[in-house]
Amino acid sequence: MAAAPRFENPRGVTVSQNEEIFVADSCYGNNRIQVLNLRGEFERQFPTTIDPNDMAMDGAQNLWVVGRRVADHRAVLVKYNQHGKELGSILLEPEEKTGRDRGIAVDTRTNNIFVTETTGEKHNRKGKVRVFQPDGTELGTVPEQGVQQFLRALVTLTNPEYVVVNGNGDLLVSDWGTARVFVFNPQNGRFLFRGQCVGPESGDGQLKDPRGICTDGAGNIIVADQGDNRVKKFNNAGNYLGHIPVNVGEPLTVAMAPQGQLVVTDTANKTVTVFPNP
Repeated sequence: MAAAPRFENPRGVTVSQNEEIFVADSCYGNNRIQVLNLRGEFERQFPTTIDPNDMAMDGAQNLWVVGRRVADHRAVLVKYNQHGKELGSILLEPEEKTGRDRGIAVDTRTNNIFVTETTGEKHNRKGKVRVFQPDGTELGTVPEQGVQQFLRALVTLTNPEYVVVNGNGDLLVSDWGTARVFVFNPQNGRFLFRGQCVGPESGDGQLKDPRGICTDGAGNIIVADQGDNRVKKFNNAGNYLGHIPVNVGEPLTVAMAPQGQLVVTDTANKTVTVFPNP
C-alpha cells in the first residue's frame, strides 16, 4: 500500500499535465516539495533552498517556486524540473522590504511569470503583480503604474497573494486585504472587473478572506475563502454559483487537475485532499 503523505505546513499547490500534484511544504529546517498522485498517495519529495510559499508550472512543465531563501531571507523565484533539479533563479527584493508572502502564476502560452508583492505598513499597504520573463527580465507591473486616476480606487490592491491565469489569458488576483478577486488583462495591465467583498449584509456569495484561486475547464473561478472555511465558485463574470462541499478546516490553496479534479490544501488539518469534478 502506498504511503500517506505527512505535511508540516502545506501551502501552494499545482498539478502537472501528467497528473502529479506538487505541494509546497513550508517548515523551518525541512523545506520541501512533496509530490502525490491523484489518489492522494505519496510519490516522492525533494528539498528546496527556499522557504516555499507558492508555485506554478510553465509551458515546458518545469516548476517555478516563490519564497524566501533560507540563508538570507531574500525573496526569490527558483526554477526546478519535476524531480527537484534546480534550473535557475530570479532574485526579487529583500523580503524585509515587503514582509508578505508572495504568490505566482505562469502563462503557459507566453511563459511570462506573475508574482504578487505587497509593501507598506498595516494601514498603508499597497500591492501589485510584477511580470517577468523566464530569463529574469522584468516587463512591468499589473495594474499598470499609469492607470487612470478615476480607476485607481477600483483597482487598489492592498494584500494580493495568490494569482492564476485563466483560459482567456486574463490574470485573476485574490486580495485578502480588500476581500476581493480582481481580473486584469495582463497584456496591457488594464482592470477588467472585481469580485464582491464582505459587508454587513454579506451572504454566501461574499468573500471574507480569499486566498488560493484557480479556474475550471468552463472558466469558472474557484476561490479558497479561508475566512469562511469554504471553497466558493463564481462564473467568469464574478457571479456566485455556490460553494463546493469539500469539508476541510481552513482551505488555503486550490488547483485544478487536467481531468477536472479539485485539489485543496488545508492548513488547519495539514492535509491535501483531491475531490472529484466539483
